[in-house]
Amino acid sequence: MKKPNLTQLELRLLGVIALLAILAGGAYVGSRNSYIALQNKYDEDRRAESALTVFFQTSDKAKAVYVYDATGNRVLYERNTDTSLPLASITKIATALTAYETFGATDTITIDDAALVADGDNGLIRGERWKRDSLLNFMLIVSSNDAAYAFRNAGKSFMETMNAYGKKIGLEHTTFYDPAGLDSYGHAGAIGTARDVATLLLHFYRTMPEIAAETTLPQETLHSENGTAHTISNTNDLSAHIETLLASKTGYTAMAGGNLAIAYRMPVYGNTIVIVVLGSTKEGRFVDIESYMKGVEHYFQISKK
Repeated sequence: MKKPNLTQLELRLLGVIALLAILAGGAYVGSRNSYIALQNKYDEDRRAESALTVFFQTSDKAKAVYVYDATGNRVLYERNTDTSLPLASITKIATALTAYETFGATDTITIDDAALVADGDNGLIRGERWKRDSLLNFMLIVSSNDAAYAFRNAGKSFMETMNAYGKKIGLEHTTFYDPAGLDSYGHAGAIGTARDVATLLLHFYRTMPEIAAETTLPQETLHSENGTAHTISNTNDLSAHIETLLASKTGYTAMAGGNLAIAYRMPVYGNTIVIVVLGSTKEGRFVDIESYMKGVEHYFQISKK
């Protein structure tokens, strides 16, 4: 049989029909892919919502809690995070940042008589001289009040600079009155929120990573410029048990209760997590932090399935 001759118009119509068929097939595939993506997103959100119940079931003694995934930029759990509470020695993170900005690495800080009047004695000696970073490490690891006062005494308008620095980095509800965070005559040495403390700790870790790393050591031996060796232990009892700890600071006074802020890197997932507890007890703060760390691990296990 002789094949029919198709006109130019008929050929064009066939081409259009073929193109429409291809587009229709593509639209189907695209719609199916969109549906699958939406279904996956729904399943992920549902898993995440289920994982969040872990935090609500966590028993703690703290007045305020903040659990933040810095890598994912998301709050995993919060309670009373915008309530201002006494910060106690967590204040020394801000003292360290201010001293880091105020003094040069080669500057020498002298332990004067006025520094030694503070409560607590960690072995600093009258007239002893320290390089900035060594004294910062000493202050943060063993939570030395004397070291905090030595920095304040050596700097000009130190507390004004410290509060201005806090506002600069976004501490909206925090005020520092004392460089060590010590309470005096019924007045807190510093007040702030759990959210602000998380901001402060993250800024500290990112700005001073080498100093922050020192706060993860269970024990350290530091030397003053006078040649005196000081072996000190970390006030954070968990420092020996959290292998991926990035930064930490304790705080405790009668008014504040037990405070603790940590930043650590999650095993397997690699996310940087910040946990802050304020207003717990002296021993309870460590138990609280461990509970929330388990909650974070459980959350990721469920939400990442």
